[in-house]
Amino acid sequence: MKYATLIIILLISINSAFGLTISDYFSEVNPDSFEVFTTEDTNDLSSAYQLISVLNLPDAASIIKTDHSDMSADYVVIIGGPCVNPKWNLFSDETCEAWPYAQGEAIIKVIDQTLLISGTTATDTFESSISILENEYNQDHVKYSSVSPIEEGEVVCTDSDNGLSRFEKGTTKLQIGPRTTVHEDICTDRLHLMEYLCNNGLVIKEHDCTKDNMICVEGKCIKEQDNNCQVTKGSRRAMVKVTIEGFKDNEPFEYSDDCIDDRYIHQVDCVQGEPVFTEFDCHSKGLYKCVNAVCKRGDIGLTCYDSDGKDYENMGTVQTPYKNEFRSDNCLDEYT
Repeated sequence: MKYATLIIILLISINSAFGLTISDYFSEVNPDSFEVFTTEDTNDLSSAYQLISVLNLPDAASIIKTDHSDMSADYVVIIGGPCVNPKWNLFSDETCEAWPYAQGEAIIKVIDQTLLISGTTATDTFESSISILENEYNQDHVKYSSVSPIEEGEVVCTDSDNGLSRFEKGTTKLQIGPRTTVHEDICTDRLHLMEYLCNNGLVIKEHDCTKDNMICVEGKCIKEQDNNCQVTKGSRRAMVKVTIEGFKDNEPFEYSDDCIDDRYIHQVDCVQGEPVFTEFDCHSKGLYKCVNAVCKRGDIGLTCYDSDGKDYENMGTVQTPYKNEFRSDNCLDEYT
């Protein structure tokens, strides 16, 4: 009998005192020296493409490797454990015969400049890799544990654009019993489209938009045109500096996030094909400051300002830069 599992997150290590945490990893990646080694399994490939798409790294075809070629990049992601990916044991001691995790469990860990992601099943690997993009992990290890097994029911796959339709962004839903995962067509770079479709389960197809004299924008191939602003690098979900590119009045433009000071970020984005600029206050997240155009946890130099000191006869106000909070003197009762 097959089983699917619900997943919760159990953190199994303290904050990394040295080296990178999982969240730090993606903000430190050098896109010019980055490789992902995975398997040809659909879930493992999907994990790799999701990671690359959210970071908007260029040339996905050369970054994702499913063979046993040598590693040459400074930053490496290993997707799939020792049973399926021989690269795993170059960095970690787990073996296929003595894999310590049960069905429904997965491990994510950073060792030096390598990120390792593996579940007991390919589905566990996929779910754990997506969680990296949806959560902030200030640890160097994260373990997943199942809540309870749920018997699998019929597998149902549906595609909103009815299969291969590169001119329309589609959404594919894969339902296994009571659980549903959603996969959207995405641009792996400015020229290439990755489509999800149904064919006896979930299938991934790549398409080169240049074959139609087009470019890839927001999950579909379109003709290059004015006001086609799009995010080409980075992701705020992954805490990576964002860069946008496009054309305005037939002139190319490129803008990137930047720190205004230790507190504020000048952020860029695309809205309806137009570049948009906003300011974001890192202190609104708590003990965060602007570092390399992203908000990072750290010493923000807390300073407390008291308007009246110990003047008990006048009402005073205290201000701290932590979330820009204000507190005023007040009476607890008639005498205090």
